[in-house]
Amino acid sequence: MLPRLQLLASYAYLRDEGGRPAREFRENILALAPYVDVMVDSGAYTVATTKRRAALGLPARRGPPITLSAYIAFCRAIHGRVWQYLALDVIGDRPATSENLRQMVAAGLYPMPVVTTTTDLAEVPAMVAINPWLCVAGGPVMTHRWCCRRYHEVYEASGRQAQIHALGFVRWPDIARLPLRSGDSSSWQKGKQYGALTIFDDWRGTRGCTLPQLRRWASTGDRRADPFLGCAAEMGVGDAALLAPAAWRTTTGVASVLSVYGTLRMGEAMAGRGVGSFIVNTNNANLGHLLMAVAGYGRGRDAYPASVAMWQELQALHGQPERYRARAVDLVRARTAWQSPVLVEPMEEAIAR
Repeated sequence: MLPRLQLLASYAYLRDEGGRPAREFRENILALAPYVDVMVDSGAYTVATTKRRAALGLPARRGPPITLSAYIAFCRAIHGRVWQYLALDVIGDRPATSENLRQMVAAGLYPMPVVTTTTDLAEVPAMVAINPWLCVAGGPVMTHRWCCRRYHEVYEASGRQAQIHALGFVRWPDIARLPLRSGDSSSWQKGKQYGALTIFDDWRGTRGCTLPQLRRWASTGDRRADPFLGCAAEMGVGDAALLAPAAWRTTTGVASVLSVYGTLRMGEAMAGRGVGSFIVNTNNANLGHLLMAVAGYGRGRDAYPASVAMWQELQALHGQPERYRARAVDLVRARTAWQSPVLVEPMEEAIAR
């Protein structure tokens, strides 16, 4: 059985401005919230990334700017229904980030303060007084060495009281050695997005390859192919099926499903060390992809067929939101240790302490 699932969803994808798909995604996440740890990100990084892509002439998700008043209203609506929600930071603007946190607290909220890459460490004790759980930014954009040093600096600046979530950081095994309580990553989507296969083991951590690489290794007897072929065999997929182009870049493709299995396996390893692993979700398709993997993971050679069957079942329930949510909840309750969270201290208890 899998440990309690942990999901991170961005306000940028949950707000009403996203139309019916966003509202349905929000309701699906909230329906699962009693059985998984849900962390809501403010969307600041998503918005900044969108602006950068648009400036470079690259495809970018369009949407109105995120306002503090709208975000406060949203957080009030979900307060008590999700595990945590982040303060609204403004990338590159330290005073604005501090002011947003002040206003959210004045509104009666207890957000997770965000220690940005420019935050003065002298501000950390006041942040911990608001909420002992802190988010430390930098994972997706700063060097690994910088991030490791930053986590230690923030922890020490808090008087070793901070419960640190590393935004965009789950590098193994370092995440289990650093003063961190949790991390998050969206890399589990690479199989479907980029045609890459990612696997995980306790010794080597995460490893990935593309189809051309794997076919070349397999055809020449290169031992680098062995872990990937072995992982597929454990899940009931033969070499020929894995090496076929049809197995890559589709939601139910072998490489895509095995990549999510790799993320779930890493979550198990992290949970065994008391560290949370939040899986980034951006829409209903992502959520369905994750649930599909949860249905099959750990079933040995029946794993892949069970996952494909679950995907087909969930697809048949689209347009029936209540039945879809009920099936998703039943699946999570049946396949995860939802009553035994990795992060055992709920937000309200941590704040009271």
